[in-house]
Amino acid sequence: MKLDFPEYEDAKPHEQSLMHLMSCVNGKYESDYMGLQKAQSIRFTYDTYPKVKALADMSGNSLNIIVNDLVKLAYGVLMDNLSNEDSDKLFNKECLVRKEWLSEQKVGEGE
Repeated sequence: MKLDFPEYEDAKPHEQSLMHLMSCVNGKYESDYMGLQKAQSIRFTYDTYPKVKALADMSGNSLNIIVNDLVKLAYGVLMDNLSNEDSDKLFNKECLVRKEWLSEQKVGEGE
């Protein structure tokens, strides 16, 4: 389905995630992710699980898809509100983690 936001293509990634989530709630969009993924166990708190589950149920999307959009949204808002120095430090750490993870993936492919 097509999103009902003319500004979607020009929006920052976290703003696009916000548009995804808003469209999921009103039933106008179903999200899907493709590409490299990492399985990770997560424990939701008493107050966060009902929120995430409600979004997933209303949208017809999986918890994984909803959590990925929420993390992108929160991360983008965080980056927008950090000082330049702190956002650079966080971005550099993110790049290091991505590099290490991709390196692990390549090792696993050769086995």
